[in-house]
Parts: sequence; structure tokens; C-alpha cells
Amino acid sequence: MIDPNAVITFKELRRGAPDPAPDQLNVRRTLWLDFDGKGFTIRDQIEGTMSRQWYLAMNPPGILGRVTVDDEDQLITSHGKDRKPGVELRKGQLRLAAESRFEASSCVVPAVGWDHDVQSLAAELNLPPGWRLLAARGVDVVPGTWLERWSLLDLFLVLIASLAVFKLWNWRWGLLALVALALTYHEPGAPRLVWLALLAAIALVRLLPEGRARTFCRFCHWLAVLALLVVSLPFMAQQIRWGVYPQLERQHDEMRLGAFLGELAAPAPAPPRAMKAPESAPMDDKVRKRMKAAPSSSAGAEPKPEAQALHQAAQQQALLRDPNALIQTGPGLPTWSWRSLLLKWNGPVARDQQVRLWLLSPRINLVLAFLRVFLLAALVLLMFDRRKPAAANQGVATTMVILAVAVLAAAQVQAAEPPSGVRGTFPPAELLQQLQNRLLKPPDCLPGCADIPRLELQVNGQTVRILLQMNAATDTAVPLPGGTHSWLPDQVLVDNQPAEGLQRDQEGRLWLLARKGLHTVVLLGKPRPGVSFQIPLPLQPREVGINSSEYEVQGVHADGQVEGSLQLTKLQKEGGARLDEWAPTVLPPFLHVERVLALGLTWQVQTTVKRLTPVGSPVVLSVPLLAGESVTSADIRVENGQAHVNMDSNRTEIGWSSTIQPTTVMDLRAPALTDERPWVETWVLDASPIWHCDLEGIAVIHHQDQAGVWKPQWQ
Repeated sequence: MIDPNAVITFKELRRGAPDPAPDQLNVRRTLWLDFDGKGFTIRDQIEGTMSRQWYLAMNPPGILGRVTVDDEDQLITSHGKDRKPGVELRKGQLRLAAESRFEASSCVVPAVGWDHDVQSLAAELNLPPGWRLLAARGVDVVPGTWLERWSLLDLFLVLIASLAVFKLWNWRWGLLALVALALTYHEPGAPRLVWLALLAAIALVRLLPEGRARTFCRFCHWLAVLALLVVSLPFMAQQIRWGVYPQLERQHDEMRLGAFLGELAAPAPAPPRAMKAPESAPMDDKVRKRMKAAPSSSAGAEPKPEAQALHQAAQQQALLRDPNALIQTGPGLPTWSWRSLLLKWNGPVARDQQVRLWLLSPRINLVLAFLRVFLLAALVLLMFDRRKPAAANQGVATTMVILAVAVLAAAQVQAAEPPSGVRGTFPPAELLQQLQNRLLKPPDCLPGCADIPRLELQVNGQTVRILLQMNAATDTAVPLPGGTHSWLPDQVLVDNQPAEGLQRDQEGRLWLLARKGLHTVVLLGKPRPGVSFQIPLPLQPREVGINSSEYEVQGVHADGQVEGSLQLTKLQKEGGARLDEWAPTVLPPFLHVERVLALGLTWQVQTTVKRLTPVGSPVVLSVPLLAGESVTSADIRVENGQAHVNMDSNRTEIGWSSTIQPTTVMDLRAPALTDERPWVETWVLDASPIWHCDLEGIAVIHHQDQAGVWKPQWQ
């Protein structure tokens, strides 16, 4: 029993959800370098979830040109101290595409470009004819650059060949060979391994005495020279042609890494779509159909859910866009494709991270092309030099070249290997997924890994005792009888020990972590007050035993089988209190007032008053209106800034619509709870993207509605 003079004190520990989950954004960028190299045209594809930041802005010096959300063009606005261009977002599930320009530099480019950190980032860099990427900094994976294409075997072979030239001739020719091989080694069609065979033949010719062996080596020497000419002459002609006319360059297979790096490749950008005018007619047709389908109601009838959905659909039509707004069309996306390089970051990327690109312009590539031809021609002519060097260097040179020939077998491994970027992706994602599936494979017994052969229920006036015989084929979670809205135990024992690993889910069920084997589980608690209560059985036992003299237990068949729950009803004792004395008394009316503020082209307020207590008594009350609010519903009487509400005894809900003048600041205040004002208030903000809203005051209860749309709610 509770003393009538007792006082209950509530301490507020937390209010609302002031810190929602962080935003999770995944960005895929496609960059096209201008033909003159002075800027980039960028297309961003952003997907993820928004829960905190509802305005996505681009950091300067980026120039935002066009934004679409769910394939619908959006108005680009700017606000705040820095006046950064961006768009208002209203959906928690984001699917955004943006077109922009970056003209500040072609060497230093922002990695993200947006005023927001991202969880993952991948980019595709498209270079026009004549441009090449030497190296990049600020990126984790950059396959295809000149530096990234060098492997240890490549460096070893180039150094061996250069040192062999140095020993066979002199240091000047060795330095020339090093520069020539470094510039030509990774060029398509350039001579590579033929140098080792040629140098080995020259060294052996100088070392061996006259005879058949030397004659054979001399034959191999001229055969290697012929092979070198066959490879070098077309290569030199190709270099001159590509240097003067880079648009004639054909894309070599090794530059196409997309086939090997499918997990890094972003989908090809879709061609630019023509802008669509606001489609109001289709929405009107939908509204008209729903109006025909909705049953008519009299003036005094309670609003139906169909009528509310109709009102919301018509209201959303007015919130979509401003017909006078000029939607930006953007700079337009290039449609050409030449040399593409894939950039990827491992892990989250900060908004201020930058990428440093070392690009080679067409003029530099022209100079390099002629330099390759000159150096290669000089090196080829050197191979015709038959002068015999000093004898002291012959043994060393021969040893080095023979060592290089031994590496030729390793060169076959290089030819069979994929590019360096692909080697870095081993093991492949498919293999990792298979291993993960094998490790995380659920037990074969699921979902029946646990079983309750028998349940024994003992109930008296003070205690409810439930004994469970539980079998578990593996370590698994088992739902226990009861629930938050029915009955919960005060104590749970497993094998006469306090239970560990208890957890309550969102639906109020209590779960127990049962170890593999046979267990005895005991649940102890008190009966719920009132005439009757239920005990749900989420995991039905095979047999139930009842021991109760004060409660009638329903839900158990004669053979011991049980339904999904047990209904316990208190039996009336002789000379005791009547059961109807335990029935709840009639409570005074208590209501819930919800105000939905729809900020669109016109500002509207939809107010709904719901009865929370049981029906049976009429309700008459006055609800204060907001400042500047004008009620448009005909059946609501307004006096002195208050809406008079009259609900009959069987009605549970009433509502009205009103308009309000737009203002820069809106102050919402809930009246104090009194006998004359027996209600609690809820405010919901439904703002169109044409408005930017900053919130202050009490914490928000919910940031999004069930559909994932940003509609902050206060209570």
C-alpha cells in the first residue's frame, strides 16, 4: 500500500538523444584533368547514412555546380560564416551525386572536397592524351604510376645491366645505360631482357679463346643485336609519334588495371541527365486516387488513417521545391576516356586531407620521348663497338653478366605475375570472404539449439517460481519466460548459481546465455498486482507441470502441452474481497497534443489531440495556439488565442490544420501540466530543403521518423 501523503521524486539522468550516431559516408570520386592541365572536373557519388549533419557543404576552393539526391536536382545554397556552397539534406539514407570544378591547382587536390569526414574513399583519375602521373602522395593505393610500377626484380635487372656496361666499357657508358634503361624499361614495346642476353654474349666473346665456343658466342651476339634492332627501331618510331601526337597513343594492357582491380574500380559515371521540371501532375493524380479510395466521413466522425495519409501526401507536395528557384545545371561532365588511374584510401579520410600529384605535361613527355630515342640509339650503337677493353675487367664483367643470365628464369615469374597493384590485393576478397564464412559459420542446430523438456510452475500469493529443465546443443542464447509488459523474474538461477549473461532485448524479452549441456534454470519473482497476468513462453516447453492453489492457470492442455503463453487469474477466496475491487478505477482524462510544423512555401501546423486514458468520459479543454497561428479547420472554435476542443465519451482523437507566418525565429513553449491542462506536448519539425534550420533548447527525442526522413521531435 502507498501512503496518500507519500512523495515520489524523479531525477533526470538523460533527456532525449543529444548525441546521435555519427554520420557514415562513402565517397566515390571521378576526376577529369583539363587538357591544358589547369583544373579538374569532378563527379562525386556519395552514399551512406546521415544522423547529425543535415547540410552538406563543399570546401573552398571547390566550385559546386550541380547536386542530385535520389536522381532529383537540388538547389545549391550557402549559409554560415564561411558561406560554403552546399545542399540541405532531409533523408537519413543518402544517395547523392554532385558535379564540381577545382581550378586552384593541378598538383594539390583535396582528397574529400566536402566539409565532412568520410568512412571510405575511392577515386578514378582520368588524364587526357599527353599527360602522365609520375607519383602521388596522400593516397594509400595508386597502381599505374611510374614509381609504383617498379618492382625489386625490375630494379635488380636494370642495375645488373648498367653495371655490366660499366665493367665492359667505362663509367660514362654505364651511367648512360642506367638512365636509358630507367626511362624506357616500363614503356610499351621497349627492349628489356634482350639487353642481358646481348651483354652476356659480348662478355663471353671477349673472354673465350679462339675456337668453336667463341664462334658460337659471336653468332649469338649478332643474333641478339638483330633482335635488339627489331625491337628498338619500332619502339623509337613509336616514341617520336606519341611524343608529337599523344592522341595517337594506344592504351596498353598494363595501363588497364580495372580488370585486375575490380574491387577498386568505381562504376563509370552516368552520362549527364537532362534536368526535369518539377513533376506536380503525377503527385496530384496520386492524391486524387487516394481521395477517391478514402471513405467519406461526417463532420463529427473521428479522423481515419487514410485521411491523415491523404493530408500528409498533399502537404508533402507543397514542401518539395520553390517553383521560382533557379536550379543550378553545373559545368557539365566530360565524356572522353583515355588514361585512367585508380586511387584508394584504406580506412576513414579526414575532410582536410590533400593529395599531391606529380604530373608530366605533354611538353615534358615530348622531351622525354626524344631523350629515350637518343639514349636508346646511343646504347644500340654501343653494342656494335668491337674494341677490346682491359683484361682486368673481363672476369668481373663476365661473372656479373652470367649472374644476370641466371636471373632470366626469375624474369619468367615476372611475366606471369599481375601488376604490382594486383599483388598487393592478395589474398583476394573472395578468399577472405570464404574464410570468414567458414569461421563464422553458425551451428547446424540453429535455430533449435536449445530445448526445454519440462517446465514446472509454482504460484502462491507471494512468489512465482518457474523451474526449467534446459538442454543446449551448443553455447546459445535462450529466451526465458516472461516479458517487460507481462511478468519478469526478480532472480534467475542456473544450476543453483546466479545466472550470468542475461540481456533484455528491445521487445522486453529476457535472454539467457546457456552453455552447452543440461541445466536446471529457476526463475523467481512476485505475482503482478491485479486480477490476472500473463507469462509468455517464447520457447515452448514440451511438458508443463502446475502447482497453484490461489491462481487459475489457463493455456495448458490435459496432456501437459502448452500454448504460447500462460494466463494466471487470481481465485476469489471465501469471505474475501470481491474481484471487481481489484479492477482499475476510472482515471481522469489525460491527453497527448502533437504539433507538426511543416515549413514549405507556406508554413502550416497540423495539431492532433489524442486521448491516452480509456474512453468513457467526455473531454472539454482549451489548447493554446502558437504565436501567429491561424486555424483553417471549420469545426474548431477559436477564442482568445486558444482552440476549444470538445470530444465525446467515445472519441479518442481530434485534430485541426492552421497556418503561420514565416519568421526567422520560432519559439515553442509547452504549458505547465495542471488540472486545467491535462496533457503532454510533442513538437515535430518537417522542414523543406528550401529552409535551413538551426535548433536550440531542449534535446531532441527523435531525429528521424520511421521512413528515415529528418523530422526532429521534442517532448
